Amino acid sequence: MRLFKLSFLLLLISIAFAPAQSQQRSFMSYSEMSSYMQTSPGAFKFGMYGFSNPAITSYLHSGDFMFALTGDNNDMKKFNKYALLGGGPNHGLGMIHTTMAGHSINDYRLSVAFGDRNLSLGLGYGFTGGDKSFFRRTNVWQAGMLWRPVPQLSIAASHTRSTEINESDSVAEIAIRPIGSYPLAFFADYSMWNDQQLKDGTWGAGISWEILDGIRVNGKYIEKYIDEQWMPNSDGRFVVSADISLGRSGYGFRVDDEMGTNTVFYRSGAYDRTILDGPSIFSKKENFVKVDLSGGIKYQSHKWFDNSNTLLGLLLYFDKLAETPSVDGLLINMTNIAANHDMLWEIREKLKELKNKGMKIVVFVDRISLRNYHLASVADKIIIDSQGRVMLEGFILGRSYYKSMLEKIGVGYQEFRYFKYKSAVEGYVRDNMSDADREQRQAIVDDWYDITRADICDGRGMTHEEFDKIVNGNFIYNTKDALEKNLADTVGRWMNAKDVLKTVYAGARVISTLGIFQNQPIDDQWSQNKEYIAVVYAEGVCAMDAGIKARSLAKSLDAAYKNSNIKAIVLRVDSPGGDPMASDYLAAIVRKNKGKKPLIVSQGYLAASGGYWLSMDADKIVSSPLTITGSIGVIASFMYDKGLKDDLGVSTDFVKKGKYADLGNSFMLPLLPIGLPNRNFNDDEKKQMEVSIKASYKEFVTLVAEGRGMEYDSIHSIAQGRVWTGKAALKLGLVDELGGLSRSIEIAREEAGIDKDADLGIVQYPEVELFDFSALLKPFLGIEYQIVKESYNSLKFRYENNAVPMTILPIDLDISDRK
Repeated sequence: MRLFKLSFLLLLISIAFAPAQSQQRSFMSYSEMSSYMQTSPGAFKFGMYGFSNPAITSYLHSGDFMFALTGDNNDMKKFNKYALLGGGPNHGLGMIHTTMAGHSINDYRLSVAFGDRNLSLGLGYGFTGGDKSFFRRTNVWQAGMLWRPVPQLSIAASHTRSTEINESDSVAEIAIRPIGSYPLAFFADYSMWNDQQLKDGTWGAGISWEILDGIRVNGKYIEKYIDEQWMPNSDGRFVVSADISLGRSGYGFRVDDEMGTNTVFYRSGAYDRTILDGPSIFSKKENFVKVDLSGGIKYQSHKWFDNSNTLLGLLLYFDKLAETPSVDGLLINMTNIAANHDMLWEIREKLKELKNKGMKIVVFVDRISLRNYHLASVADKIIIDSQGRVMLEGFILGRSYYKSMLEKIGVGYQEFRYFKYKSAVEGYVRDNMSDADREQRQAIVDDWYDITRADICDGRGMTHEEFDKIVNGNFIYNTKDALEKNLADTVGRWMNAKDVLKTVYAGARVISTLGIFQNQPIDDQWSQNKEYIAVVYAEGVCAMDAGIKARSLAKSLDAAYKNSNIKAIVLRVDSPGGDPMASDYLAAIVRKNKGKKPLIVSQGYLAASGGYWLSMDADKIVSSPLTITGSIGVIASFMYDKGLKDDLGVSTDFVKKGKYADLGNSFMLPLLPIGLPNRNFNDDEKKQMEVSIKASYKEFVTLVAEGRGMEYDSIHSIAQGRVWTGKAALKLGLVDELGGLSRSIEIAREEAGIDKDADLGIVQYPEVELFDFSALLKPFLGIEYQIVKESYNSLKFRYENNAVPMTILPIDLDISDRK
């Protein structure tokens, strides 16, 4: 920013002190190119796409092109100029052709912009083709600046200089929007050729008003026009112009009676607001947008070679569609969708919002499970493949037990469990489910079933009894049965989506989303978003350098607190817990900054144990009803050798000093860094572990009580390692509200006092890597590769933290719903 300010100062100095030299016009001046500008460049859309000021292109939201033709106002066939101008985000390219006295020339300009919507600088280079000697043309360098500190003010300046002779043209301009971002602007500009004194420059002023969506009228008074090469001295004059947008194209004209010229414009490319948006008086068709949800949905995508859907991206996409009057419905592909139950619920809730606003939802499915059908049931119409099937099998939370297997291979496993429901490692020390674990797991599947049943019955118009009968009647329903049971509405295949859509909505058509969100063109909002909400993802096991990567994520969270432009933070927690130190790395930052800016926790599929530790100090905790949360407890385990090394023919020996030096001493396999401790804890050591774990538990409960503003005993009564659904946690006071990431951002906005109509910016942490190497293996290994990878990482984490007191869930809960 300091560099930008310095460049801005130097640019103004160059304008004020441009040297006076030659009388010749060695390049096209600002006054001459005014035929192609309906207002000053900084007051009307994108000016000349960088031809007059290269900094303007920082506001181009997508590729755009304009053709302009200038001719006699009595006979447009007598034209002597035309322009081909275009550009895209931060770059422009243009050509102006001029004919005079039988000679012609082409003036070309290339431009590029740097910066943002607050302050941008631009550089340009111009060269010519044609009769350069007759027109005395030279190549030029160009610099430009666009400064919009607030939405009501635009200040621009440009300086163009010949590369061959000491000759220049300097321009300064200002535009004001008195009513915020409402498209009514007053503007003025001042241009000065280098052989002029400051008092002799040319000034102009006018008004630009978009009287209806996409219909703009402009008027400009030009004080005088001094350019001996093109026109003798002229008194002030008034020019009028108008511009009409048709969406992705538009037309305009400019009338200059004193010069005796008209200019007509044709524009194509970027989507611009138009009066034709919204319900059309010319068409009764309903516009549907295709949304492809096939494949995996995750939190953050890599910058390269990754076109995955992200949860926040989808939620924001649906919000934009809801604000687009020309969109009447969504055509959604759910074939092969892969996401956990919580993500599916959040997407369902967002689609439900759209449906309640009158948008029609059509979903394509083929082979679908209960979790995915839960999402599909929000649709007005469900279209199933002719070879499809529906499996509403219910919910199950089972686990495997390895006690006998470990005994057979000579591996010992010591459980340090002192709290009733903390069952994270019982799969290694039992042959079946404990009563406490059965109780909490049954409560979870009961809640999942009840929530899912209620939503499906509401969406499909069936009773709870009818749903139970379908679930318990068969485990699989083919297409014919699905239609008979009101699980689907018609048959069709996604590859024929457009044709199938017409069978359910006769007047429907599919439209492209390309440029559709430019209903409010980017130039309508002057200046950059200055108020942001940060979304910080704590995803995976709580570890210092793996999973949530607490060491680096803590720095990101701290930076979000220190950034004055970030007004609130949403901490998205999707973690089964792990190392309490890793959890506290982030929780300590939240406690330290309490009250400085709102922090809202959004709990994903898992926010339990160490994941709840991450949540407990938030200003508000928002959870989905399906979230697994709570599990406030501490546990430890210890794997050790119980005969394996003897079976392998390995022996060990050692020397030591210190009573406990041999605790954890392991045998190792040759060439492999794999082994197990040689012995279990003795009674003295077990007692010390008990004291340590109970002290950690007391600290955990105390911190939760302080963070939630509750009594210690109240938290202890619902803690002891017990997991709860978000639905139950709300009643217990462990969370404040049911909702998803979208609702959490809305609460953060309200808590920060950001106006609901303000243009809000969202930044995401942590920074993602450029690309995912493991993604290259997925086409060969299939989608199960990710599940195997997560299972392996969870087991590896537990092995690396042998005998360390942990705030963590069982492995099966960590991975069971991540398909």
